[in-house]
Amino acid sequence: MQVGNKILNKVRLSGTALPRVSASFTLSSVSRVKPLPSAAFVSNYSTWADSGDVTYEELTSLVKDKKAKGVVLVDVRERSEVQSGKIPTSINLPLKEIPKALQLDDSDFVAAYGFPKFSKDNNLVVYCHAGMRSAMAKQIMEQSGYVNVRNYPGSWREYFEKTQNKQ
Repeated sequence: MQVGNKILNKVRLSGTALPRVSASFTLSSVSRVKPLPSAAFVSNYSTWADSGDVTYEELTSLVKDKKAKGVVLVDVRERSEVQSGKIPTSINLPLKEIPKALQLDDSDFVAAYGFPKFSKDNNLVVYCHAGMRSAMAKQIMEQSGYVNVRNYPGSWREYFEKTQNKQ
């Protein structure tokens, strides 16, 4: 802000008249402007990610549909929580490990987790116990360049309750 004011004062002293509007401009206001996404990001942003949260009905269809091979269901609960049950076909990648795990190369990822690392353009569905951690996981993944991430906010709690009532 001081640099901007010094420039304005120097211009005023030199006799150049500036419009009143430009006097409200400061360098600090520029730093608050968020950059637009890159063209590559926009072009990769698919209708999958634009579809919003995953519903229970959509999730059960994805689990049953053998053609949904490009969809990876990611359980972000702790390993101890997964022992009580999980959604079929899901893989476990605990939330607190996601930032480091996404930086691993493919072979180190397989060695650490026992399954192949999903690609940045895979269709991903994240879930946890009640929806909070999966929302955070979605955000972390998107910030890491994964463009097709959706959240199942009903998470394990909803899935378990609804599947138990059907049996």
